[in-house]
Amino acid sequence: MIFYDFLFYASYNQGIKSRNYDDIPILGGITPVSFCLGLNFVTLLIIINRGFNIHFEFSKVGKVVFAVIWAASLYFYYSYKGRYKRIIDKYDKKKDFSQFYNMPYVLIIFLYMILAIILLLLVMYIFSVER
Repeated sequence: MIFYDFLFYASYNQGIKSRNYDDIPILGGITPVSFCLGLNFVTLLIIINRGFNIHFEFSKVGKVVFAVIWAASLYFYYSYKGRYKRIIDKYDKKKDFSQFYNMPYVLIIFLYMILAIILLLLVMYIFSVER
């Protein structure tokens, strides 16, 4: 979760700068983390589905329920005992010592989302070839 914590930190700071998440600042960090973890989860499901012939299917209601549980569990993970505050403090301290932590946050978020989408497409392509 170290990279996801940094993604949360970058997204949180971007949300604060854009002033879109003044009422619930934790939401600004959870949104990209949820998207990227979701892409990684779908990639894992494709690998399990095609590689091990274990089939998962969700109904429309099941997808909505799963998405709500997914977002709620991430919100709980980051808000439990102020975990998001500790993450922000940790990376604020590291920011003074390394140039890596001073990169534009939009670039970091964008690059990770592109990498997650490329991984998903690569797995879909690999398993779409009939053997």
